[in-house]
Order: sequence, then C-alpha cells, then structure tokens
Amino acid sequence: MLSFTAQPNSQKTHQQFLIKVQQELLSLTQTYKTQLDKLDEELRCLEQIEETEIIGIIMKCLLPYLCLIFFIPFTADTKLTSEIIYVTGRNYNELWITRINNTDNARSLLKIENDDFHGIMHLSVQRNGPLIAISVDDWGIGPFEHEGYLIDTTEVPAKPRKLTHNRVEDVYDIDISPNGDIVFLNSLIHERDPLPKRGIYFIPHRELKKASPKITLLKEVHATNIAWSPDGEQIAYDTAEGVFVFNINTEKTIHISNVGSMPVFSPDGKKLAFSSDRLHDFVEIADEIRIVSLHNLRTWRTIKGLQEHSRFLGLKWSPNGKYIIYQVRGRDNRGLTLHCNIAVPLNGGAPQKILDGMSKFVYIYDWSSSAYAVEPENRLTTLWGELKTENTK
Repeated sequence: MLSFTAQPNSQKTHQQFLIKVQQELLSLTQTYKTQLDKLDEELRCLEQIEETEIIGIIMKCLLPYLCLIFFIPFTADTKLTSEIIYVTGRNYNELWITRINNTDNARSLLKIENDDFHGIMHLSVQRNGPLIAISVDDWGIGPFEHEGYLIDTTEVPAKPRKLTHNRVEDVYDIDISPNGDIVFLNSLIHERDPLPKRGIYFIPHRELKKASPKITLLKEVHATNIAWSPDGEQIAYDTAEGVFVFNINTEKTIHISNVGSMPVFSPDGKKLAFSSDRLHDFVEIADEIRIVSLHNLRTWRTIKGLQEHSRFLGLKWSPNGKYIIYQVRGRDNRGLTLHCNIAVPLNGGAPQKILDGMSKFVYIYDWSSSAYAVEPENRLTTLWGELKTENTK
C-alpha cells in the first residue's frame, strides 16, 4: 500500500517527491508481475495434472473394449452363418434344413407323400416358435389351386393341417408372425358362385387348433406379396400402385412408395426394404433395392449396380440385419435355369452368392427358428423322415 507525506512547496522538493512515487510504483508493478507469473505457472501445472488424470480414467474405461477389438475375430459379423428351411428344385414336396455356410450337411425335415400335392409354393417359419405355414399346389381341389396348410413340429406325428379349405380360392402368399398369427393373400383363378373377395386375410393364432379356423378379410386389395412386422402389428404388402404398410390395430394404411414390390421389414422393425424392376427389351430386369426408414419415410439406402439378372423372385433381411439377400432367376454354367441368391452386406462390402453349391437350386426358403436345434434329436429326425400325410380329398 502506498503512503505519502506532504512535502514542502519547493520545485526541487517536488521533483524528488515525483521520482520517489515513480520508483515505488515500478517496484509495486514488478511485485505484482512476479506473483501473476507464479500463479500462471501453478494454474498450468494444475491443468496438466487434471488432463493426465482424465486421460488415465478414459484409458481405464476403454482398455477392456480395446482388448475386445484386438482379440475378437471380425468374421463373426462379416459372414452369414444362419440356418434356413428350404425347398429345392429337385422335390417341391420336401422341406430341407441347412446352414448357409455349410450346405454339405443339409438334411431332410419333411417329405409330403401325397399324390395331390404338386409342390410347396410359399413358406414361412415362425420366429422362435415351432410352426411352419405353407401354401401348397393342391390338385385334390383342382389344377393350380393353392391351399394354406400349417405344420406344428411339436405334434407327434406331425402332419400338415389344412387351414383354408378352399374358402378363399387360391392362396397366393402366406406369412406367420412371431406369436402365430397368419396372414395370406388370395387370387381368383376359377369362376365360382359366390366369388370370394380378393385381399389380405387373417387367421388369429387362437384359431389354429380348430379344424376349420376362422378367416377374416382384413383389407380388400389386389396385393402380390405380404410380410409381417417383427412385432406382429403391421403388415407390408405391394400392389400395382406401389408399397404399403397396414396397421392391424388402427386399420390405417401408409403409402410407402409409388413403385416397388416384395416389401420386407428389418429385424428391428425400423426399416422396410423393397425391390424394383426395370424393362429392358420388354423383359423385366432386377434394377435396385430401396430401404426406407419407417420413422420418417425417407430413403435410408438404395442398392444399385446389381448384376444383370431377370426380375426379382425374393427379398429378405438376414436375421442380424446386416445383409439384404435377393433372389433372381439365372443360369448355371450348363445353361440350366435356376434361382440365384445374392447377399449384399449393408456395410458396403462386395455382394456374395450364397447357397451356390447345392445339387439343386434353392427354390424358396425362410430363416430357421431357434426352436430347431442345429443337430436335432433323433426323435425329431425320425418324425420328419417317416411322415405320411393323409389324403385330403
């Protein structure tokens, strides 16, 4: 603190007084500067200590995950290893099961021995359940008449049970939800009176044990393909006007796209994928696959640059949601027509053919449920292998 004493009123004395004041101010300034420099140095040391401690905490938290990155093989997420149930081009009345990455160990699940059955046309496996819904070309009713059937693998012996009993004409596509509800589409081939309405039909799971389950028309529409959402509350379908999603609770319909076909929900139910063809020399060619976010209906991704094939025959998500698998008609090296299945990784990797080493091409397939063991018990193998179905005339 500065203190001054009054000085005599003389010029010399006044000058000496001013010099003294200047010296004291300079001394005080230097002292303050030294203290500020010291304080600044202490603050810098404190900041370095805190940063070091923070980095140490972060490294301790990240260390277990860094170890996982270095020691967990990346192939777990880059290869398809799922199991499928499928129908081959060799015998359309037989169901097989195999792993995609090990088709040499494919085994027969069910062989339908019925002269009236001319092939399983559509197939849907209940996720985490024992039920399989199929549509069958049943000539016991009439040529090219498709009937809906249900297979319960817990029954001994298991037999395909008729669901539709020719009440809605031709069962064109069929799908089963995780809780066992069934939806299917129909088409009208033969004239009859009364003529059933064409649309989306529904069989609730509680009706499946009945000899003649109750069938309800959910929506009158000329649709071609149908698919349940993972939560069993929405149905995606396609028409000549594009792709739609129907909510079974609110009965509201959302128009997703003006073009597209074969819509399928992602495993988490947040996205919808569908295909589109283009005409080339009056022939339909597989063009692109579009994926839409159901949150805002915006395009999330478009898969282009597909190999030149004929039109799309099928479209699926992989169970882990990391692949889109599309099926097209192609030819093998002998020039024979077959169905090609191509998996497109959504991380941007190169497409890869799957199920390519089979003795006969995979005609239709669905992902196997966790209810089926990778190596089933002998009882289940015997049950399917010795299955004899009753004539349903």
